[in-house]
Amino acid sequence: MSKFGFETDSTHHLIAKLKVDGKVVVKTRRSNQQGDLPSADKIRQQLRLNQTQFRAAIRCTLSRDDYLGILESKGILGDSD
Repeated sequence: MSKFGFETDSTHHLIAKLKVDGKVVVKTRRSNQQGDLPSADKIRQQLRLNQTQFRAAIRCTLSRDDYLGILESKGILGDSD
């Protein structure tokens, strides 16, 4: 998460937010408890990645610029004016 520039807050949940130009564009959270982590598919969906992109993120072959490019191509980033 830090590779992509997510900011994290920790309470009873770990909340990670990706901000671009001061705007939160992606947010994910998981419990800080000892329970199970959310499924990989749930995390992938929260990050707005397809299976191939998620695998690249896990392998650390996806850069921040690549990730932002993916978000932009999906219309998640860009001008909202």
